[in-house]
Amino acid sequence: MNNFTTIDFVVLIVYVLGIAFFGAFFGKNQKSTKDYFLGGRSIPWWAIGLSVMATQASAITFIGAPGWGYSGGLERINTYINVPLVMAFLMVTIVPFFYRTEVYTAYEYLERRFDAKTRSLTAGLFLVARGLATGVVLYAPALVLSVVTGWDVNVTIIIMAIIAVAYTVLGGISAVIWTDVIQMFVLWLGAALAIIKIVSTMPDGFSGAMDIGAEAGLLQSLDFRFDLSVEYSIWAGVIGGFFMHAAYFGTDQSQIQRVLTSKSIKESKMSLIVSGLFIFPQMMLFLIIGIMLYAFYSQAGSPGVENLNELFPLFVVNNLPVGITGLIIAGVFAAAMSSLDSALNSLSAVRSETFTRNTLKRMPRKPII
Repeated sequence: MNNFTTIDFVVLIVYVLGIAFFGAFFGKNQKSTKDYFLGGRSIPWWAIGLSVMATQASAITFIGAPGWGYSGGLERINTYINVPLVMAFLMVTIVPFFYRTEVYTAYEYLERRFDAKTRSLTAGLFLVARGLATGVVLYAPALVLSVVTGWDVNVTIIIMAIIAVAYTVLGGISAVIWTDVIQMFVLWLGAALAIIKIVSTMPDGFSGAMDIGAEAGLLQSLDFRFDLSVEYSIWAGVIGGFFMHAAYFGTDQSQIQRVLTSKSIKESKMSLIVSGLFIFPQMMLFLIIGIMLYAFYSQAGSPGVENLNELFPLFVVNNLPVGITGLIIAGVFAAAMSSLDSALNSLSAVRSETFTRNTLKRMPRKPII
C-alpha cells in the first residue's frame, strides 16, 4: 500500500522550491565568466568537499546501494576502497597543476599542450558521454519516484529538470555547490532516520540485524582471490577502481571544476581530503541500510518488489512517520538534482569555453609551465 500522504507531498514541494530559491540567490553577485564557472575562486574547501560527495552519491546510489546491500551485502564496498588513495594521488599531481594554469575546463590544457582539434575532440566526447549519462541519472530515479509517489514518470522528470535547470542557470557553480551541501545533509538525515526505524523494530536492535546479515553471508566484503571471475575482489577495487576514480575525480569536468573554485591550492587539497575520508564510509552506510532491510524483511515477510531499486523508497513510504517520509523522498529528489545540476554546469562550461569562447569575455590565463 502506498502511504505517501498529502503532508508528505507538501514537505517534498516546499523542499524542492526552497532549494530552487536558495540556488537562484547566488546569481545576483555574478559579474563575469569566472564568477559563473569558478565561483570567483572563493568557495570554502569544506563546501567543495561535500559537493563532490553529493554528486558522487547520485539518486541511483541513494536508492540503488541499499538494494545492492540487500542482495550482495558489503561486496561492492571494494569498488570504493581505493578512494583515499586516489585523492592523495590527485592532491600531488593533477589538481595543483590545473589550479596553477588557471584553466576553466580540464580540456583547455589540451589545446595549449597539443592543439585546438585535440581539445575540441575530447570536449565533444565529454559532452556526448556526460549528456547521455545525465539522462540515465535523471530517468532511473524518476521511475522509482513515480512508483512511490504515484506521479506519472514524465511529471517527475519535468519537476526535477525544471528546478535544477532554473537554479543552475541563475546561480552557476556557486549555486551547484551550496545546494549540494544542503542536499548532502538531507541524504544523511534520511539514511539516519531509516536506520533508527529499522533498529527500533528489531528485537535485538542493531546487533540483531547484523547477526542476521552475518548468517546470510552479507557481511563478507574483502575477497583476496586472484580470480578474474570474482567481480568485486579487493584487487579489482584497488587496481581497476583506482584508475576509474582517478579518471572521474581528476579529469571529468563535473568534478575537476569544483576543486578549481577554491581560494588556494591548499584549500583544493583540503576539499579532496574531505571527499577521500567520507566517500567510503558514505557508501558503507547505504550498503549497511540494505543489510538491515534484509534483516527487517526476514522477519516481516517478503518486501514484495521485483526491482530492488524500489526497496528502500517503498520501505520509507510504508514504514516511516508522515512528514519524515516526505523529507526522505525529498532526499531522493535531492540526489537526482545534485547530479543533474553538476552535469548541466559542467556541460555549459565545456561548451562555452570550447566552442563559443570567442563570444565570451575571457580572463587572462597563466602560461603552461
